[in-house]
Amino acid sequence: MTPYKKYILYAVLGFALFLNFSLIPHLHTRRANRIVIRILEGWKNGNAASGLDYWQDVNKFPPIYNLSSYKIEKKMFGIKDNRKHAVFLIALFFPEDSLTPTDKKWACELSYTSEGWKVVDFYLFQE
Repeated sequence: MTPYKKYILYAVLGFALFLNFSLIPHLHTRRANRIVIRILEGWKNGNAASGLDYWQDVNKFPPIYNLSSYKIEKKMFGIKDNRKHAVFLIALFFPEDSLTPTDKKWACELSYTSEGWKVVDFYLFQE
């Protein structure tokens, strides 16, 4: 093998390692972030049913209506049960007359499945 071909081989291997360790995980985090924002925007716009496709178990879909605004406060990514896992801590704000408590932190847990990112749980976060 000529030295020129060796350099090309090393460059290709280096690029593959770069993709595997930096770019691909970044793309996974962006996709999870987009899904959470789509769900929250649907709730905010009064179209809660638009987020049902992103739930792994639709029975865990929370009855959230009249969302005024939201703020994603923290994003955590890792591995759980040998799958990519994400937890978003979100502050939800509701009108004064709403039954749902306003300005509370909620946790939205996602897991990466064969169908992509799916919400596995959504609950009131206790610090």
